[in-house]
Formats: sequence, structure tokens, C-alpha cells
Amino acid sequence: MITIKDIFDECSLGDLKLKSRIIRTGTWERQTDDGGFLKSEVFDRYEKMAKSGVG
Repeated sequence: MITIKDIFDECSLGDLKLKSRIIRTGTWERQTDDGGFLKSEVFDRYEKMAKSGVG
């Protein structure tokens, strides 16, 4: 059984070492400006997730 403590423990996936078992899957982002480029809010969101240790 996986507990909350286990979720935040380091784990491995093959040779890849992960800080936790929390992984966010890739998604399609549709927050774009009028020119079709992603808005800065999207980049800010991914930067915040990366700093938090989400894989």
C-alpha cells in the first residue's frame, strides 16, 4: 500500500531518479495571444511546477 509519505519519497524509473512519485502528464495548452504564441502565464505555471519538484 502506498502512503502519503511514500508519494514524496525519491524513487527510480529505470536509470531516472525522481524526487517524488508526483508526475504531471503533458497537456495541450490553448492559452495563446493573438499571434498564436503561448502566454507568459503558461510559462510561469510550468516554471512553478518545475521548481516544486513535480516530474
